[in-house]
Amino acid sequence: LNADFRPLSNVKCQPILGADLVSEKPFLLHVGTNLARKNRRLLIDLVVKLGDRWTGDIVFAGKSMDEGLRSYAAQSGALARIKEFPDVSHETLVALYSSCAAFIFPSFSEGFGWPIIEAQACCAPVITSSVAPMPEIGGQGALYADPKDPGQFAEQFLKLESKTYRESLVQNGLKNVSRFSGDLMTNNYLNLIFSNSVKS
Repeated sequence: LNADFRPLSNVKCQPILGADLVSEKPFLLHVGTNLARKNRRLLIDLVVKLGDRWTGDIVFAGKSMDEGLRSYAAQSGALARIKEFPDVSHETLVALYSSCAAFIFPSFSEGFGWPIIEAQACCAPVITSSVAPMPEIGGQGALYADPKDPGQFAEQFLKLESKTYRESLVQNGLKNVSRFSGDLMTNNYLNLIFSNSVKS
């Protein structure tokens, strides 16, 4: 991990986010921009697909919605359920990861997908795309769905209603994050460098 990501308790999250966002209404979180490959529209389609089965909100962190996305949300009837956290501080981002009902990352493509392991490190249940490299990054600590199919994302999200299943996924996420610790990656680089020096 490239920064200090760890779970925060509700008590610590409330003064950062506000009690209404932490305690009163659950929310799905997306971290990113409005680039088409980030697929933010899927979160809107997801809550519409869930209908009465889930009435929480959506939080977009990172960049404010552009006019196209805002218009799409309004047409879908979901605009009133969207909260925005543009240009979030690290502290606020950690609080959002720690408080969300699920972190939704439906990208069509990524170079790596840092938010997946950031969310896992904060004990957020992760649902992300089934296309590479997301499964390689999320490992056994995430659920996967077709980024073109909000119905699949809805099915995966509803699995989290089971507290046992949810906790198992979160624990697998924490185990997965250990693969990306700074010390481990540094040691692997050093081993690679020194093994090549010996061969030379």
